[in-house]
Amino acid sequence: MIYLDKNHHPKDGIKAVVEAIDQKMPKRVLFTKVFLLPRIEKPQMEGYHFSFEYMAQVFANACQRDDHETLDNTDLPKVFGVVLMFLGFNLRVAFDNEFLKLQKLDTLMELPLTNESMQLHADFPKLFAPTLEAAKSTRGLIEPDNAQLLALIKHVEANSEAYQVHPADDVRDQAIVSELNRILGDQQLWLGAG
Repeated sequence: MIYLDKNHHPKDGIKAVVEAIDQKMPKRVLFTKVFLLPRIEKPQMEGYHFSFEYMAQVFANACQRDDHETLDNTDLPKVFGVVLMFLGFNLRVAFDNEFLKLQKLDTLMELPLTNESMQLHADFPKLFAPTLEAAKSTRGLIEPDNAQLLALIKHVEANSEAYQVHPADDVRDQAIVSELNRILGDQQLWLGAG
């Protein structure tokens, strides 16, 4: 299994890495190139595949990152800014067959990576929207003293416990098994892999 982190730009960065893997893969090796995508059940934010619930959980997770090697929670404005920058990469990206073809991937694997059924505080979308707009206008990282950003951080920290509720392990695990069965058919070679 070769795993690529989400930091590859979905418009052109993934394709370059997939092409490099294709070139280096031995000719007799059969492999399937799968793109992992969070399963989003709530209404998506305009222009994005993601819901407000998904984003709230992403930010809450970022607040708990105390052991990350490059970007821990000691500087939340920077962490939130980086999350917003990567979110910006996904503006108007459709994760569909055309995307797969362009990126030279075989299939999508949608998994319940966040808890779409959590109760989102009504203030989150109101705080998130202007923060996202401010991030778009900076063409990169939002300023760490941006008032909208600081208000969003304060809100997420205050609601972090509610936003930290993840899907149950058995729900996630069943989704993984179901998706692997769909992708690999009844080969089930992956079962012995652990």
